[in-house]
Amino acid sequence: MIQFFLDRDNTYTMANYLGYRGSSIRPLFEIIPYQRLSTLEKVNCSTLIFTDLDWLTDEQRGSLTTLADHLSAEHGPLIFNHPAKVLSRYDLLRELFTVGINVHNVYLLSESMENVQFPVFLRHKDQHTGPLTPLLYDLDQIARQVKLLMLSGHQRQELMVVKYVDVGTDTGIYKKFSALRIGEQIVPRHLGYDEQWLVKANGNRDHKKTEMYLEEFYDYMSEFPHRDWVAKVFAIAGIDYGRIDYGIRGDQLVAWEINLNPDYGSGNKRRNRDDPSLIKELKTKNHELIKEIFSDLANGHNVEVSIPRNLIPAKSFSQSRGFRDRLRYLFKKISVRIPFTKMALTTYRQLLRKILKL
Repeated sequence: MIQFFLDRDNTYTMANYLGYRGSSIRPLFEIIPYQRLSTLEKVNCSTLIFTDLDWLTDEQRGSLTTLADHLSAEHGPLIFNHPAKVLSRYDLLRELFTVGINVHNVYLLSESMENVQFPVFLRHKDQHTGPLTPLLYDLDQIARQVKLLMLSGHQRQELMVVKYVDVGTDTGIYKKFSALRIGEQIVPRHLGYDEQWLVKANGNRDHKKTEMYLEEFYDYMSEFPHRDWVAKVFAIAGIDYGRIDYGIRGDQLVAWEINLNPDYGSGNKRRNRDDPSLIKELKTKNHELIKEIFSDLANGHNVEVSIPRNLIPAKSFSQSRGFRDRLRYLFKKISVRIPFTKMALTTYRQLLRKILKL
């Protein structure tokens, strides 16, 4: 049995997977929201995976650290993503720059901007919402965008400045690679091509039919030439389970982020029906491999460990997120289902710019 600990608002990731692509291994999983932990009397599994740690407060991570240490001391299940070892996105990107793996640095707004190299963009230091601004070329532009984001509901301490790295090729293509780690196993997941520097999801679907893409996709999924580099980044991050998104600049690989609760997709047949046969074949093999890895973990020796009463205080996860966080989450869910919602927000922000002359 594999137990997944995650935030209740993000249970859709595994629900989507186990409802379609992973349906054959659904009985091997138990999904437990953090909000239920204070009532949990025991765990009974071979592998326990902590996810969504980037959604939690320091106090909540401290409670999970206590729980993880208790389970380890009791010779409990195999634990992935120990809360005390996983680096936050900001800490990871700063460390990767410091050790020379990444060519770009990141900054909190509370830090000195004296050594910032432009262009840059702003993004949330925890949430997986991508860049929040276009490319910025001086400190005044940063200040204006920060004001605008704060008016849109963001908090200053949530934001960070990221140095832009141009990973475009001579042919005008930007590439995004993704790979998944599940314990000791690391497997390639996606390769996206796009004409814009922010590569959306798996990229521009039109490229999937080009010979250049098909050849590189086959090499990536079959040979996985970046395996050792990816393993090194995961090790530095202290992450045993998650998906890394990264690019390549010349001969140097560049890490963007690691998602601790990756989405395997809903398996929408309509979206995938136009994929070339080669892509469908490789994706099928990839998902079969992932199921084998999960099955091996789940079929290990189950260990039952009791959890002392009050080890996780009831108040630790009972409080809802702040109003702004909840509003942003609801908007994200609505925008996926209702057309033009994002367009309306963009129009609102443009109006604020004009009114406030930002």
